[in-house]
Amino acid sequence: MLIECIAKVSGTVETAISNDVYVFRHDAHGRLVCDVDREEHQAAFLSLTGVYRAAEAVSDPAPSAPLETPAVSEETGAPAEVLADTLEGKTWDELAALYEAKFDRKPHSKASLATLIERLTA
Repeated sequence: MLIECIAKVSGTVETAISNDVYVFRHDAHGRLVCDVDREEHQAAFLSLTGVYRAAEAVSDPAPSAPLETPAVSEETGAPAEVLADTLEGKTWDELAALYEAKFDRKPHSKASLATLIERLTA
C-alpha cells in the first residue's frame, strides 16, 4: 500500500517501525510517499491521522522534468550564475539542491521559493 506523509516537512521523512525503516520521498506529483507492504505497519501509519494517509491513485502522471545540472565554475567548483526564468516551476527540493551546490550549505528550511530563486540568481 502506498502511504503518503501529509505533515508539513521539507525533504524526505524517515520513520522506523520495529526493525524496518520507511523513507518517504517526493513522487512526480510532489507528494511524500512510501510503499508499505506489512499490514501491521500500514495500520500504524494510518492510525496517525493528520500525519499519514493512504495515497490516492493518480490517473495521469505529472510530467517530470529532469533536474538541470548547472554549469560549474572551474575556479571555485560552484555553479555559475543561474537565470531566474530557468528556476520558475522548480520544486523547493530542486531549488534547495541547486542552492547547496552553489553555496556549499543547505538553505534554511523555512526559506520560500522566491527567496531561494532570489539568492540563486544574485
